Amino acid sequence: MESVLLCDNDRRTACISSQLGCGLGCVFCATGAMGFIRNLSQQEIIGQLIGINDFCAAKNDRLVTNIVFMGMGEALSNFDAFISSLQIIMHEDAFTIGARRITVSTAGVVPSINRLIEQDLTIGLAISLNTYDNRKRDAIMPVNKKYPIETLVDAAKRYEKKTNRPVTFEYVVVEGENDSDKAINALALLLKGVKCKINVIPVNPCAGSDLSPPSEKKLIAFADALLSKGLSATVRKSRGRDISGACGQLSGKAFIS
Repeated sequence: MESVLLCDNDRRTACISSQLGCGLGCVFCATGAMGFIRNLSQQEIIGQLIGINDFCAAKNDRLVTNIVFMGMGEALSNFDAFISSLQIIMHEDAFTIGARRITVSTAGVVPSINRLIEQDLTIGLAISLNTYDNRKRDAIMPVNKKYPIETLVDAAKRYEKKTNRPVTFEYVVVEGENDSDKAINALALLLKGVKCKINVIPVNPCAGSDLSPPSEKKLIAFADALLSKGLSATVRKSRGRDISGACGQLSGKAFIS
């Protein structure tokens, strides 16, 4: 398993894994290429946070302030270990990291999102959308064949209503594939009236994939076009790319410093 420490001004974000490998097979993700090996235990999940805090302390740096479950695996498919880990992370006698500083990402396993909605939690929810119609999403994210885009948007609406937190839609941009004017118009129609944010993310290089990102100029223009359609869109920098620790790159390498 891998976890990543992301440093941004005073924020120290731990990107935590929940599974070893992943069984969802998204074509732009090195973890998906590994296949699913096993779920991580509560102890292994918390152990990542302890290890990162120990690393920070050894460098006389501040400890982790934020958590994103965006490492290896689909956290909501390891639901019991994920929830029990959250209880420890948030507890005042443990790490005291509040729900507003925790986000879980999902490729779109709707029954698991429904289970999360039933919990008395207000953590952030990020849904990997990545394209604008079911045919295209079927091709890059096989999970869409079970839980198509319309069901994801409905789940996002219900989550926002329950938690009063806008859902984030992650949109990994591939040059010439999902960044057209057609995509902009389709996203505006799909997400009209949905309280959400869109993170526009350039696809990261990974083994076995020849997908390439647009230029920064094109990414900004794409996000600006979404803004002009009334959507909240931000270009997100890919941190950790230099150590193969950015979105979609985790595949079991070890780095020691």
